[in-house]
Amino acid sequence: MDSQLTLYCIRQKSTGYYLPTRTGGMNNYSLEKPTPLTKAMPRFFTQVKYAKCCLAIWLMGISKRKYWMEYGQNMEDVVYTLQVDRMPHDFEVVPVYVTISALSVDDIDDLDIADADLKQRIKQLGLTCVKGGK
Repeated sequence: MDSQLTLYCIRQKSTGYYLPTRTGGMNNYSLEKPTPLTKAMPRFFTQVKYAKCCLAIWLMGISKRKYWMEYGQNMEDVVYTLQVDRMPHDFEVVPVYVTISALSVDDIDDLDIADADLKQRIKQLGLTCVKGGK
């Protein structure tokens, strides 16, 4: 049984590159740059509005947190440094259509999984596997 899913990602029009998932354990997504599909997986969003929100914030530039004390209170702010290569007209949110084909638990034995313990855990959890190459 196949199921279809629509996800969204952010594409740079001039290069065809996509904003990637976070790389290198970074916790500051504003440092990411559009990357070709051969280098990194695009960051996927479940709704258009989430992708547009991410794009709007990313277009603001590279963010840096500033901390200081004021009247005995810890204060925090985010300052953005505008990046000249981040032009709003050069980016768009595009849909990605995903088709998922599920395998039955009996088919798990036919998968090329060398780890027998992993196969057993998949069966115990009742997980379905994505069948590639279809």
